Amino acid sequence: MATEPLKITAHLVDGRINSADGLLSFASIIYYAWFKRWYPEKVLGTLKLDDLLIGLPLPKDQHGLYQASVGFYQQYAQTTEYWNSEPDWERGHTYLDKDKGKINPSVGVQRAYHTAETIRVISDPVFYCRGKIKKIPQYLNYVKALGKKGSVGWGRVKSWSVEPIAEDWSLWSPKHGLMRPWPTKYQAELGHDVSDYFVDKTAIKPPSWQHRNQTLCYIPDFIK
Repeated sequence: MATEPLKITAHLVDGRINSADGLLSFASIIYYAWFKRWYPEKVLGTLKLDDLLIGLPLPKDQHGLYQASVGFYQQYAQTTEYWNSEPDWERGHTYLDKDKGKINPSVGVQRAYHTAETIRVISDPVFYCRGKIKKIPQYLNYVKALGKKGSVGWGRVKSWSVEPIAEDWSLWSPKHGLMRPWPTKYQAELGHDVSDYFVDKTAIKPPSWQHRNQTLCYIPDFIK
């Protein structure tokens, strides 16, 4: 099945997403959805898969990077909110401090959390990619939230829309300029002046937490 230029919009429930840097990678979203669909045990952390051949409905460029942008949106506010987690009282005996005869609330499953999170109030984020229009909606059905701590209620997605467009905006567009983090070492290949873009170390492909997938990049101006 051939790929084509696409525009994807995430329609949020209340516009609050939990994200420190604000970057929403569409490649990472589809990567998560692929596992959610085919290997949900991996998402739950109950299955270990090494050297798995992952077939995302997104093509790669000459450097092996997925042709998919980050999300572009308007930001209306940025606040700090907190989430709390109670200890697992049913397992309290396993964390009993034998010297004091008390449960230690600072370690393991007995640890009580009160964690500060950066919350952004935004418009519906829009993504661009080259992809398979019949397959991408199937994967997006598995994505119910964007950003961190979706189970707490942040970043909830009401629905997705996918539509074909005339031009490929997965890397560069006349409206937004740079569309996804681009490694500084490949600057000459871009064919555009990116000297005014912010430079930082970030992921260029999923999984974003792996250090081998992170490098120094030009960061898109994704907030309107």
